[in-house]
Order: sequence, then structure tokens, then C-alpha cells
Amino acid sequence: MKWKLNIRTEVKVVTALLAISCLIAFSERKRSTVVCKDIVIELDNASENHFMDEADVLRLVESSSQSIKGTSLDRIDFRTIEKKLKQDKHILDADLYGDLKGNLVVNVKLRRPLARIVQSDAPDAYIAQDGVVMPVSDKYTSRVVLISGAYANNCWSGKI
Repeated sequence: MKWKLNIRTEVKVVTALLAISCLIAFSERKRSTVVCKDIVIELDNASENHFMDEADVLRLVESSSQSIKGTSLDRIDFRTIEKKLKQDKHILDADLYGDLKGNLVVNVKLRRPLARIVQSDAPDAYIAQDGVVMPVSDKYTSRVVLISGAYANNCWSGKI
């Protein structure tokens, strides 16, 4: 089997490969120098429980590290900020990423409370859908079932 070599086809292929490699090289360079211009907070709050708002999440993000704005996105430790956000009992999940515009996007999913624990000798709390006991908020009171009495003492101590 003999192969016919077509010079025009080979030149086109080599030119296409060079163009693609140049695009990859320049796009990688630009991405590494993107500086954080703004922090965008996205709250995924399907159950409309407003225990936290954007300002609270922004306060947590800014308290977790030194100045974020003006820092290169490559130098920001996303894992540390995510861990800090997930330590808050009202937050179920948090994802951080940088976009090409230079924004640090913080996507936060809040927990959904199912019941409120009411006790005379201890502070009130909420039981979330995933079983986590959340503290009450000064900003919002959720309309859920109230639990009190001996069962509330077992809930608070973790003996459900």
C-alpha cells in the first residue's frame, strides 16, 4: 500500500497544530495573572430560610484569610476558606472558584431546619434535615415543629 503525500494537507495540519498550541500557551499565561477584583456570593436557599445572608457569608470569607481582593486567584487558598465556611452550623456545603473576570465566586448551600428544640434550662436550637443541631439566629425564626420536654433533652444531648 502506497501513501500519496499531499503537501497542502500537511501544511494545513501543521499550521492548525501550531495555532492550537499558541492558543493554549497564551490562555494559560493570562489565567495565572488574574487578580481577584470582587467577591460574588451565591446563596442556594431552596427552603427560604434566611438564617444567613450575603453579608454574613462575606464576613466569614474575609475573616478566614488576609485581604482577598487584589490578590492573584492562584494565591488564594480555596480549601481553607471552604473549611471555614463549612464550620458554620447553618451552612451545609460551600464551593469556591475564580472566574475569568477576576471574581471569587462563593456558592453556599444552607441547611433546612425541621424542628426547633425548646428548653427551659438550655438555649433553643434547630434540628436540620441532615440531623445537625443548629443555633438559633437573631435574623430569622423558621416556622417549624416545636420539640420540648424529655424528648428535647435527648435531642440536645445527641441521644435521638
